[in-house]
Amino acid sequence: MRTDLGLACGGIEMKKTAIVSIGLMCIMAISVLMPTVSAGVVTEWTFEEPLGGPKAQAVVVQTADGLIYVIGGVSSFYDDTTSVNSYNPATGAWTSLAPLPVGTRGGVGDVGNDGRIYVFGGYNDTSGELYDTQIYNPANNTWTTGTDVPHGGWEAQGASNGTHIFVMGGESDFNGYEDLVRIYDIAGDSWSSGAAMPVATNAGSVVVDGNFAYLIGGEDDSGFVTDAVYRYNISDDSWDTMASMPNAACAQGAVLGDGIIYVFGGADGASNTPGTTYSFAAYYDIEHDFWGILNDMITPRAWVGAAVLGDKIYAIGGNDASEIFSTVESTWILSHFEKQITLLQNQLTQANNDIAALEGDIAALEGDVSDLTDANAALRLKIVNLSAQLNQTTDDLNAALEAANNNANNAKTAADSANMIGMIGIIIGIVAILIAVIALVMKKKAPIQQMQPMPPMPPQ
Repeated sequence: MRTDLGLACGGIEMKKTAIVSIGLMCIMAISVLMPTVSAGVVTEWTFEEPLGGPKAQAVVVQTADGLIYVIGGVSSFYDDTTSVNSYNPATGAWTSLAPLPVGTRGGVGDVGNDGRIYVFGGYNDTSGELYDTQIYNPANNTWTTGTDVPHGGWEAQGASNGTHIFVMGGESDFNGYEDLVRIYDIAGDSWSSGAAMPVATNAGSVVVDGNFAYLIGGEDDSGFVTDAVYRYNISDDSWDTMASMPNAACAQGAVLGDGIIYVFGGADGASNTPGTTYSFAAYYDIEHDFWGILNDMITPRAWVGAAVLGDKIYAIGGNDASEIFSTVESTWILSHFEKQITLLQNQLTQANNDIAALEGDIAALEGDVSDLTDANAALRLKIVNLSAQLNQTTDDLNAALEAANNNANNAKTAADSANMIGMIGIIIGIVAILIAVIALVMKKKAPIQQMQPMPPMPPQ
């Protein structure tokens, strides 16, 4: 009984130890990840399946069906292309799609709430700056056209809030660097204007989050590459200045993921073949107006395409002064680690709950063990008493058995004596009979003699 209880309690202690170990591992994992999030350092960038060929200055968007589209751009220094490709991160497959009606590089575009992809303006090496609105329908792999952009140009910045697409800045033959805000109404296929940008800017980035559009970096009209960040309020058509980037850049990629803006790559100037390209990457916490540093990309690159799907950021193509890249890099967004931390915290909470439950079980078992120990002691005392009684009963039985054996022996002795006496009597009787028979026989054989009288005795 004690052995079984010991094994049971020992097993629970082992399980408790294992759960505590898991809890400690969770704490260690959280302690490793927490500085990662707070300091803005995420896992290293890794290479994904490359493009079918080199591509830079392309319009890159992601859609709700889990695909990334790479539209137009250049594949050689420095000619526009009409090629369109989609990338499926789940399978790593690149697919060629219907080409653009008009080849463009340095165009701007995004996805509307109707699921179609809108590409505006850009530059065509034959016809120059473009005013075209080219619309791609992924459902049937076809292109149509919409109302032209009011002011043409290339390397503008733009993003969509679903119902409208905001096209900002860029460069045109007429004005040079632009401070224009052109707003495209997707449902109405029409254009309107917003409040002018604080600074005319080319080759920056625009990211829309809810009611705000963020204009990030770029090269201003004095040729200065800026780290400035401006926020456009869509509702009241106004601008605010936000916290600056950690690093001035233009021709960088930028995407929004779970309320955080990610910026990576870029160059020290808006030339097609920039002198210095960056592998730099950073993130902007919209809620707290705060910038943090990410791990650098593997390959420094400008004019890089940017997309985010699920928990991953993708840097697609781009170029430096001597090469156009076909490589694709990816890394995790911060919320991926927050989710991992949350998962680990949940596991730690569960481990703590399991420990508490086990401690309750152990306490109950300790009480049971105490009760069983007392019961065991009482049982042992009862066994001792029963053993004594059994020994006394055995002694009594042995004495009775001995007496019975003695009585049996005495009875046997008496019976043997009686039998002996009986046998003697029988023998005597037989002898008497024999004597009588012999006497009778002798009498028949001998003559009977008359007895003579005895002579008288002489006188004294």
